[in-house]
Amino acid sequence: MRLPADKPLVRCAHLCLLLVMGASACSVSDGVLGSIAGGDGLPVTVDGGITSDGGVSVATCPLTSPRVTIATHDTCSGRLAASRFSNALCTCGNLQLSNSLSTHGFDSRQGPYQVGQSDDSGAAVGVNGNYSLLAGATTVGGSFSIAGGGDLQRVGQLQSRGDFYCAGNILVAGPATVSRNAWLGGNFSGLGALTVDGDCHHVGLLTALPVSVAGTNQRQPVIVAKPCPCAVSDLLDISALVDAAKVKNDNDSLGVSGDRLASVAGADEWTLSCGRIYLSQISGVGNLIIHVTGMVALFIDGSINLVGSLSFDVVPGAEIDVFVKGDLNVQGALSLAGKDRPAAGRLWVGGKNAITLPSPWIGNLYAPQAHVSATVGLEVWGSIFVGDFAGGAYASFIFDRAVLAAGANCEAPRPPAGVCSQCQWCSGGAACVAESCGPCQTDGDCCSLSSCSNGSCVPLLEAGGTS
Repeated sequence: MRLPADKPLVRCAHLCLLLVMGASACSVSDGVLGSIAGGDGLPVTVDGGITSDGGVSVATCPLTSPRVTIATHDTCSGRLAASRFSNALCTCGNLQLSNSLSTHGFDSRQGPYQVGQSDDSGAAVGVNGNYSLLAGATTVGGSFSIAGGGDLQRVGQLQSRGDFYCAGNILVAGPATVSRNAWLGGNFSGLGALTVDGDCHHVGLLTALPVSVAGTNQRQPVIVAKPCPCAVSDLLDISALVDAAKVKNDNDSLGVSGDRLASVAGADEWTLSCGRIYLSQISGVGNLIIHVTGMVALFIDGSINLVGSLSFDVVPGAEIDVFVKGDLNVQGALSLAGKDRPAAGRLWVGGKNAITLPSPWIGNLYAPQAHVSATVGLEVWGSIFVGDFAGGAYASFIFDRAVLAAGANCEAPRPPAGVCSQCQWCSGGAACVAESCGPCQTDGDCCSLSSCSNGSCVPLLEAGGTS
C-alpha cells in the first residue's frame, strides 16, 4: 500500500536512515508499517534493525511490528490484528443491550474522526448468537449479521448500512432499512416501513407498511452462517504466543526485568521503545501510564490485575500489542491508544473470567472466551471481539478501519500455500482461496462480513456516505 508524499514523513525517513548508524529510534506516522513515501511517491524502505535471530538490536528499532510464530508459520503481530479486527463488534455468543446500538467507521490514516464525514460506514457487527435490545435505535454503519435462531423483537429503528442477515423471526416497531442486500431466515413483521436497497432473500412472510425492495424480492431457503470465527480451531492461541516469548524476547537487550510491573504502587510511568517484551504479570494498586515510542509486543504470563487506571500513550507511528495469558481486571480507566488512532492499540486476552470495560474503551480487544460487560453506557473507539457482550445501557462504536492495514509491510513471508483453511491466516485484504492467500473473486471468498472489491476483502462502505 502506498502513501502520498508528505514532507514530515520524508524528514522522518532521512532521520531514521541516519539513526541506523546511531543509537536512537524513529517512528513513522503512516499507519502502514515499515514504509514511507519518498519525493517520487515510491516507498522508502528503512533498515529495520533486526538481529540475526529476529530480535531487536540495541542500535535502532524496526519500523514493522514484532515477529511472532503461530501454529504453521512466522508472522507479525500487526498481521494478527489485521486479520481479526475486521468488524466493529463480534460476539461468539449473545449481544444484549438495554438501550441503543450504533456504529460508525473512519480511517485514521486520513485524519481523525469527524461526525457526519462522508465515509463513516464500514463498521460491521457480527453476532453468532442472539441480539436483544429493550428499547432504542439500532444503527449499524456497515453490514449486520445475527446468526442465532431466536426472535429479534425491536422497539425503534433498525438500520443496516450494508448487508443484513438474520436467522430468526423479526418484529420491529419502527422503520427498518437495509442499504444493500437482506437474507432473512424467518418472518418479518414491521409496524413501519421495510426498505431494502438491494435484493431481499427470505424464508417467511414480509409484513410491513410498506415493503419496498429495489432489487429481487425472492422467497427461498436462507442459511445464516456464523459471522465471527469462534470455533476452537479458529481462536488465536494466546498462551502459546506468551510461552514462546518467555523463552525468546528482547528483555536483556532492552534492559527490561520480567517483574517490572509485578507490584505497581502509586503513580508509575514506563517507556517502551520497541521489540518483544515479556512480563510475569501486571498487578498492584496505582495508576500506570506506558509510553510507546515504536513497534512493541508485550507478552504477559499471568493476568492484569490493577486497582487503578492503565493507559498506553502511543506516539504517532508507534503501535502496541498486549498479549495476556490470563485474565483482565482493571478497576479504573483503561485505554490502549488515543481516539485519533485507535488502530494502534490491540489487547489480546486468553482468560475466561468476566471483563468489565470502562467507558470510553479505546483500542481493539480480543477476548473470545470471556463475557464482557459495561455497567453503564459504553463508548468504544476501536473494536471488540468477545464471547458474550452485555451493556448496561447504550453501546456506541467508532471503528478505525486503519487496523486492517496493520502488518502490511511485515518482513515475514506470507502464509505458505495449503495452510489458510482458516480465515485468520490471511490479512491485508487477501482472501483464502483454494487454501492459499490471494485475491478474492466474490464476497463469498472473504471472511466474516467483508466484501470483495477489486480483488481485496474490505469493509462494506455504504454508497453515498452518511445516512
